Amino acid sequence: MSRHRPVTPDPYPQQQYASVPRSPQSPRSAYTQRTAPSRAGTEATNRPGIIHGVATGNIGADYGPYSYDPSLNRAAPGEGTRLRKSPSAPRPNLARTATVNTKFEQNLDLDDALHNPDPVADARRDRKFDVFSSRGWINATALVVLFGGMLMLFAGYPILWHYTHPRSHITGFNIGGINATGQVPQLSSFPRMIDQDTPQSAYSYRGTDGKKYNLVFSDEFNVEGRSFYPGDDPYWEAVDLHYWPTGDLEWYDPSAITTKDGKLVITMTEVKNHDLNFMSGMLQSWNKVCFTTGYVEMSISLPGAPSQPGFWPGAWMMGNLGRAGYGATTEGMWPYSYDTCDLGTFPNQTTHDGQPSAVFDDKLSFLPGQRLSACTCPGSDHPGPSTSTGRGVPEIDILEAQVEIEGTAPFFRGQVSQSYQIAPYGFNHHFRNSSDVTPIVNHTNSKFNSYTGNQYQESVSVVSYIEDQFYDGNAYAPYGLEWYSNPSKRSSGYINWLSNGVKTWTLTPDTIGPNDDSQVSGRLITEEPMYLVLNLGMSPSFQQQDFNAMKFPAQMRIDYVRVYQQSGIKDGVTCNPPSRPTSDYINRHIAAYSNPNLTTGRSMPRLLVQIASYNTNLQGDDGVPQSLVDWLSPTLQVSNFLSHPQHPADIIAVGFQELLPLHLGLSGLSKKVIQNRDAHIQGQIETFTNEKYGLVNKVVNGGVALLVYARDGGVARSACDIQTTWTGTGPGYMGNKGAVAVRFRVPGDDGGVGETFTFICAHLTAHSEKLRQRIADWHHIVGTLLFPSLTGGESTTVYHTSHLFLLGDLNFRVVLPPEHPLKGVSSAIGQALSQQSARDAFKEYDQLLVERRQPSNNLFVGLREGEFWKFKCSYKYHIGHADRYSEKRSPAWTDRILYTTYLDSPATPDDSVITNVLYTSIPGYTTSDHKPIVAMLLLPESDAGNTSDSPPLLRLPADYVPTPDPHATLKRYIGRVLDRLVGRLWWLLTLLGAGSTVMGLFNFVLGVSAWGWWRAKAGDGVV
Repeated sequence: MSRHRPVTPDPYPQQQYASVPRSPQSPRSAYTQRTAPSRAGTEATNRPGIIHGVATGNIGADYGPYSYDPSLNRAAPGEGTRLRKSPSAPRPNLARTATVNTKFEQNLDLDDALHNPDPVADARRDRKFDVFSSRGWINATALVVLFGGMLMLFAGYPILWHYTHPRSHITGFNIGGINATGQVPQLSSFPRMIDQDTPQSAYSYRGTDGKKYNLVFSDEFNVEGRSFYPGDDPYWEAVDLHYWPTGDLEWYDPSAITTKDGKLVITMTEVKNHDLNFMSGMLQSWNKVCFTTGYVEMSISLPGAPSQPGFWPGAWMMGNLGRAGYGATTEGMWPYSYDTCDLGTFPNQTTHDGQPSAVFDDKLSFLPGQRLSACTCPGSDHPGPSTSTGRGVPEIDILEAQVEIEGTAPFFRGQVSQSYQIAPYGFNHHFRNSSDVTPIVNHTNSKFNSYTGNQYQESVSVVSYIEDQFYDGNAYAPYGLEWYSNPSKRSSGYINWLSNGVKTWTLTPDTIGPNDDSQVSGRLITEEPMYLVLNLGMSPSFQQQDFNAMKFPAQMRIDYVRVYQQSGIKDGVTCNPPSRPTSDYINRHIAAYSNPNLTTGRSMPRLLVQIASYNTNLQGDDGVPQSLVDWLSPTLQVSNFLSHPQHPADIIAVGFQELLPLHLGLSGLSKKVIQNRDAHIQGQIETFTNEKYGLVNKVVNGGVALLVYARDGGVARSACDIQTTWTGTGPGYMGNKGAVAVRFRVPGDDGGVGETFTFICAHLTAHSEKLRQRIADWHHIVGTLLFPSLTGGESTTVYHTSHLFLLGDLNFRVVLPPEHPLKGVSSAIGQALSQQSARDAFKEYDQLLVERRQPSNNLFVGLREGEFWKFKCSYKYHIGHADRYSEKRSPAWTDRILYTTYLDSPATPDDSVITNVLYTSIPGYTTSDHKPIVAMLLLPESDAGNTSDSPPLLRLPADYVPTPDPHATLKRYIGRVLDRLVGRLWWLLTLLGAGSTVMGLFNFVLGVSAWGWWRAKAGDGVV
């Protein structure tokens, strides 16, 4: 008999599928595919094997519910250590015991059959189809019933309800029935175009032209004590200015206007205000309530008495493109109403050789020409609807009251002048005044005004007598006008004036038709959206004052203002109708519409300034940086804003930090590198803009460099008085950190002094814990980054300028509190910061934002910044990656661009008249741990450089006076000497192989331990 070795059961299950994956660290091999045994064999042999495998730890020893391996609970290596887990040696089987449930042996199919799929049987069942399957028909019927029920619920039921229930016209039902007001609540706090106090009888008007007009706006002034300061009223705003164009004797102050006893009251008082002896008020609906065609009526009681000549009360309308009292908006705009490209648009209405002869001696016009004429070139600054549409700011006077004085024994009689002020002019400012063209209704009470204009306006005017009772609140007379114009049929236009409810005269298109003598075409009955003006003024240019007779205070009272329009007028009650838009143009020139001290809109045009900054991370010694096309190309993204297919920047400023390795920068080799950069940048700019640019100047110190360019043909290309300067903020004022600057002056028109531009590129102290040192760096820069005075006086700080721009790696970090969920470096922080909502919250921990909210720091006083949190943090990235943050630093917006202009007010430190068109980072650059940032800044038009002997300067808070450091020159040159000594010694030791030692010593001097820097983790206070 042969002897056979007893068969040992296989400790591994003879199963093809494993429901639990093997541990990747297990020394045992993975499951291998084996031929599936028969079911009988499985039942007979595999079950004991499974039980034995579980009991001995060979199955499920590492993972899952059968894990008994205590080594899995060992602490994993920390991410800050250098430990790496090595493969473990095979473990001996551990002694284990297991209690076997006999239930497994009695019922071997207790597990779900899904653990043991049978592909052959499954495929066979999938091919079966029985059209008479009861189960299938039940399933299909259930789906049809569900779909039909949902369709009935969400579509059928609402439709049935709508057609089976009559609609109720009572809309005031509430939970308990009709509410307390009877219908719907009266929301008195919401403004209404039609005043609720306007009587129903005034809701329509039958005009003298036979047309029916419907009320579209009214103000009854019945609310007591209203104020009209900016922002107080939805429809009106009182101005705070001197109305210098007409030489007024009063200052307009909002406090002079209020409502009392159901009337609007404008009071003129004899009181000192802004070096003027009188104060009064002017109320405007500019850019709030405008209308195009219609009927406007005002009930007015005039100030004083007919025996008191000298007051100048007015109720009038002006085109919305000009704001009364804001000279920069009306220069070249008022009172043009002209849509022809010919001589009428020229300055003085003459050619360069003084033609036509009919206007010799320059006596006809002193106007500078129509700014927005039909001759405007495509792509130029124009409100639309096209550049070939002539636009302007005509004026229609509902009334201007004066006193007629007759005889040597004076006889006083009150008059109202009702006029249309226009440009360009007919010969001698004459218009056609024949009765068939310009009819006066009652020649006994009305007559043509003897004043027809001067070099600044043509006045088509009729004066009418008024009764003495309509003064000083004794009685009120309604004054109004009916106005109609149609750009498609201009011959149908007209203006009818009314005094005391009676029609006085009519202006027709032929009244202001073509004039052969002055060679101008027909002027237009205004097609502009017009706003309302109510004011009480006083000027010798209108009527000489009789101060012996005049009594103060004097009051002009208005009972109501009502505006009507004919039915069918489209876009008739808006300040921005599509046919004559105004909003975009106003927003593009908001400084002119906000600053009454600007007197002209032509001196300094809007300049587009592009600023780019890049910390190259010592990658500049190769002489040529990564392509700058992506960096500078955002210029093209402003085309929609400027309504120009390609509007290149007028000024481009490019700044670098860490331009090349520190020992080379300190040695003075940055100048050679920046020359290569200059050539490369100019080539890139001219490639994508198709424009020529010239270098204004460049400056470099250590690793910080700045280059400024101006576009050929642009106003900035005439830059003069160009200056550069630098300063260091490192140890001993060395240039490893610091700032460089370029300043120049751009002259104004006609030899005006113009404005100065100052650009600063800075690199401040790194590391979040060095916040105080960063702030000290800025104060040192302000004190030592000095320019020689253009007038020969003492040196001036960077704040002694018209426009100031700061760019660079300012190194302010984001410091999260310990409890913040993003505390510490992880992949989660990069993912989170890709969401705008996360950046909105993240910015609140930005050191620069937090510190600027502390006025005592005097940090970047006066400077503004765009919404930096709209783009991803510019630092710190893995080199070679476009969107992966480094583990050695918490992400931060270290690279910033700040700016301000002399038009910015210290009272609103967060707002700027500079338009921030673009502010973003460029993620495609991967050669540095920083990303470049770029900003596009649109400066407002201004003329301050033409109205003074020196450039305008920044306006700073009264308690902040930047002071030059008396030792600035000494400190700068101490730093320069140390730069050269340290840099060249370092360079020499680097050649000898000891450069790393020098780097360690230099870091120690800086107070930064290299070891601590590499061990630092984001959020532990050392980042």
